[in-house]
Amino acid sequence: LVKEYVVWVRGRWPHAETRLLRHYLRKEGRLGQEKMHTAAPDAHGAREALCLARPLRIGQEESLVQVRLLTGRTHQIRAQLAALDHPVLGDGKYGPAAERSRPLLLHALRLVLPDGRAFACLPPWTGPHALTQMPDPLPYGPAGASEGPFPPDKNRAINPPLQ
Repeated sequence: LVKEYVVWVRGRWPHAETRLLRHYLRKEGRLGQEKMHTAAPDAHGAREALCLARPLRIGQEESLVQVRLLTGRTHQIRAQLAALDHPVLGDGKYGPAAERSRPLLLHALRLVLPDGRAFACLPPWTGPHALTQMPDPLPYGPAGASEGPFPPDKNRAINPPLQ
């Protein structure tokens, strides 16, 4: 199963090419108010979170990034991007509280089933956040595949695991 998203993030995305994002995340907080936090790989409850991120538009204040999940953790995209100081626009949980009044600019762009059937749709965003053309798929096979230019190893991650 392949899942790709588009997301507007706060700030200037620092990379021009596709990068592997690697964190260890764990759930913290009271029931109903849990939040994912980065953790050391050996921390109790920590699970590896991997995704590929490719910039589609890079601006000074905001950037548009395409993300393919390689693992499926709770709030993974939101938590990983916030950990890199690029919270999702409109995300009051992982970004600034002032963002709660804005719509969350995170959209499921493409889903490819194991049998190869694909479903895709552009987000309904308008104005400066509008996306009018379907981006090409990211260059990597399904999670766990060994082929492709971006194997999920720590040497390619922009954020190696905490020691």
